[in-house]
Amino acid sequence: MIQSVVKSNKIVKVADYQRQTKAKKTNRKESGTWEIDLHVHEITEETDFLTPGELLQIQMDFFEKKLQEAVSRKVRRVIFIHGRGKGKLRDEIRVILSRYPNCEFYDGNYLKYGQGATEVIIRSE
Repeated sequence: MIQSVVKSNKIVKVADYQRQTKAKKTNRKESGTWEIDLHVHEITEETDFLTPGELLQIQMDFFEKKLQEAVSRKVRRVIFIHGRGKGKLRDEIRVILSRYPNCEFYDGNYLKYGQGATEVIIRSE
């Protein structure tokens, strides 16, 4: 996990990227669904001095934290919004999800998210 990054003799703290204030969740009591936006500007404000690899790591750390939280809270369905881009974040997410035997994943609703979301169904163990 990234603690801080030194760029151009300036230390940029990145630990706050995990805060939950910008994670979008629908009312899970009503629908059993969370909607998590993984766009980096929704996770942290400190992006100016970070490389693409560092930004991806921030997104992946946040993704894994939210996936673990969803599993532990027995959330049935999670939509991870990753955007379309070049597909690197989407591919990395799906590699992680393939390691979870209790998770199925699909492309998110095309009409709502375009090609920029992955829907995860979490089965109870």
